[in-house]
Amino acid sequence: MKTKTKLRLHIALASSLFIISILTPFLEAQWLGGTIIDGRLGPETFWSFKGTFEYWQMGGHNKEEWWFVDYWYRAGIRTSILELWIGPFLIFILEAQVLTVLFSALAIFKVKSSLLLSSTILSIFTTFCMWFISYVLNPEYLRRFEAGFWISIISAALFLVAFLLSWKWLPKAVEEKPQASELLY
Repeated sequence: MKTKTKLRLHIALASSLFIISILTPFLEAQWLGGTIIDGRLGPETFWSFKGTFEYWQMGGHNKEEWWFVDYWYRAGIRTSILELWIGPFLIFILEAQVLTVLFSALAIFKVKSSLLLSSTILSIFTTFCMWFISYVLNPEYLRRFEAGFWISIISAALFLVAFLLSWKWLPKAVEEKPQASELLY
């Protein structure tokens, strides 16, 4: 199997895992006594692009979802001044995720170390932002990382390995090209 084909398969695996991490929640948080939003108690689950809030009210179980701007706005309104940064960080996460997918798609079609480096840095940045949101929440919150966070770590590691392999293999692939004199015979 050719070097570029091996790299393409590796990038495709890292990209697939990264897309799965986008489509799964990365954090569940609630007050130790229950998250209080509009007088209701329950856990709040974070994605980069949407949030869910489950609560129990009048003996019933309810669930609300917020998407994009509504979600980022609501996520930015918290009781602590430190938590005002949650909304903007969720936006940064989504932007980094979109750019990571774009750079990795470009890297699949045109295998270059620079494109892989961009994907690697952006995926690590995404994972850092997910961790930072958990860190910023008040100590009164019970926080639990969900599948999206752990999958993004695995994906970032695969992007890093793909970048290191491209850095090692691609100069050799250039040397393997036949010379003009060899093509004539």
